[in-house]
Amino acid sequence: RIIRRPKECSELQIDHFVELGSMGGEVVEGVRARIMRARALGFVEYEDVPVGVAAIKSPLKSYKKKVFGAAGSQYSIEEFSHELGWIYLKENHRGKGLMTPLIENMLEEVGNSPVFSTTRSSNIVMQQILKHFEFKRSGKPYRSVQSPDEMIRLLLKIPDKKKDE
Repeated sequence: RIIRRPKECSELQIDHFVELGSMGGEVVEGVRARIMRARALGFVEYEDVPVGVAAIKSPLKSYKKKVFGAAGSQYSIEEFSHELGWIYLKENHRGKGLMTPLIENMLEEVGNSPVFSTTRSSNIVMQQILKHFEFKRSGKPYRSVQSPDEMIRLLLKIPDKKKDE
C-alpha cells in the first residue's frame, strides 16, 4: 500500500490512478484536475504495478451540495471537508483483502474528521467495507448521472466526539 500527496506522484502514477479510478464507471470528465486537488492518493500494487486505487478527495462545495441534496441527507455539507472515493480494484485481485488495509490507511489521513463516501446501491461489497469502517447510510438512494439505471447511496463516517475528550 502506497499513499502519496498528488504532487508527490509521477505523471505515470497519476495516469495509472486516472485509468483505474475511471474503471469504476462513476468518474466524470475533468477528473485529472480533481485528482491533483485530492488530499491523498492510495495505490495497491502487485508486482510493482498499480492494481487498485482510493483517494481522500477534497470536494468542492457545489459537488457536496449536489450529493447531499440528491440523497436528502439532513447533515450539513459544512461538516464534511473530505470524501473517500475513486475506490477501485481490478477484478482479478478482489477477494484477497487488499482494499481494506488501503482504506484504513486512507482514513488515517483525516484522523477524527467527518468523511463521506458514495457508492452504487448495487455495490454490496463496498457498502460492507464502508460499514466495517463505521460509515452509515444517510438519506435515500438517488439516480446516478453517469449510469441512469444505477442508484447511488451516500454514506457518512461521523466520529464519536467522546474520543476527542
